[in-house]
Amino acid sequence: MAKIVVVAAASHAPGIVAFKDQADPEQAGRFYEGMDRIAAAVRDARPDLILAVTNDHYVNYYLDNVPAICVGIASSYRGPVEAFMGEEREVPGDRPFAKSLLDSLLGNDFDVAYSEKLCFDHGTMVPLHFFNPDLALPVVPILVNNIYEPMPSPRRLHQLGLAISELVDELPGDQRVALVATGGLSHSVGTPSAGEIRADFDEDFLAAVMRGEGSRLAELSHRELESYGNGTHEIRNWLCAMGATGDVPADFVVYEPVQAWATGCGAVVWGMN
Repeated sequence: MAKIVVVAAASHAPGIVAFKDQADPEQAGRFYEGMDRIAAAVRDARPDLILAVTNDHYVNYYLDNVPAICVGIASSYRGPVEAFMGEEREVPGDRPFAKSLLDSLLGNDFDVAYSEKLCFDHGTMVPLHFFNPDLALPVVPILVNNIYEPMPSPRRLHQLGLAISELVDELPGDQRVALVATGGLSHSVGTPSAGEIRADFDEDFLAAVMRGEGSRLAELSHRELESYGNGTHEIRNWLCAMGATGDVPADFVVYEPVQAWATGCGAVVWGMN
């Protein structure tokens, strides 16, 4: 059977990779040190693939077609699509694993969509820059809609994570899986509050993550999240990771409210192996 051997969650602000020099050097240095610590934890877990719970930013979907949750089942992907993020590269997928997971989710009443053709933007590529820099590990993406209203509820994402943890254990094969959730923390895009970081929310949220309070955090409402910035909805991806861990407390790694990246940037890890 397959097995989740490490779980991590990290912000994916494009500036983390594309605008390194614009951030305060001490802040940036602390954040990169934290990401390197998680990268080491991922390497030490010896995964065979990365299951990335992430989201799209107007690349694969627009208002004519917005799946709530979409599993990528392609053999490979391309990314990053944004020119400012660097050279576009081929990212290997794991089609057999992805199709098995898709079948299991559908068989357990998760009405997820699927796609054989996805591109990766910064939401997926920023964490891979640290955790899979040479793209040697295949990636299976799960794209969550946390951009367009209506969105799947935080509770549903927490339930999805729990289902993934149970279903991976039942899949054929012996793959070791790294589950990586991306996005957040507080930030706003294209609104009057753009650039505002709510460190108070971020610090309270991370403290709850470190206490293993995913079930409680899953009760956060859409409007509560919206009040901390429209980009804060991306913590739905983190709630999926918390569901997969069974609300085990996370190990705090780093938090920096980086104004130059317009995002509260945080990262945590759970050792599962």
